[in-house]
Amino acid sequence: MFSRAFLTFMLPLFLLLFGCAMNPQDDLMKNLDAEQHKRADSLALHSNNTDQNKVRGLQTNDLQSFASEVGYYLSQSGELLQQISPYFDTPNLGEGELDHIYAALTAFEAQSEQLQTLSPPPEFNGFFQVQMSTLIEARALADLITAVAETGDMSQLANGRIYYENVVMAHKLMEREYLNVSEEHGLY
Repeated sequence: MFSRAFLTFMLPLFLLLFGCAMNPQDDLMKNLDAEQHKRADSLALHSNNTDQNKVRGLQTNDLQSFASEVGYYLSQSGELLQQISPYFDTPNLGEGELDHIYAALTAFEAQSEQLQTLSPPPEFNGFFQVQMSTLIEARALADLITAVAETGDMSQLANGRIYYENVVMAHKLMEREYLNVSEEHGLY
């Protein structure tokens, strides 16, 4: 019983004596000094990509202007593809309708080639790879429309619908690539 009371009394006294030997004021001062001398250029964590991109700084004018050109190209080429969409819902097309499809595809190809003449920043390399596959599908569709116009064989239009859907899917991939580059580099 005596040793238990002795132990109960001595243990808190022991902890109190050794706890007081530590100097929390010195530790507090060291922490404050370390915090003040911490590098000022370290970035704080941000809640989303937009905030991070704003902190990273302004992008070059070349990248901004090229992204603007790509956005305009996507808008215009998307409108051309929407214009010819109803033609692939009917089994038979007249000569004027075939000419309209071919003219729209020719304009699509011309816009694509005009964009390719610009010198793209390396950030848009993926976009141009997708654009090449889009152009291949668009040229195949234009060749098919030419063949239908020359032969009058409307049964080939079923294949034309497949080519058209491939062009639309590839166009959506171009849009996705553009949005990825825009988000990654803060281009809005």
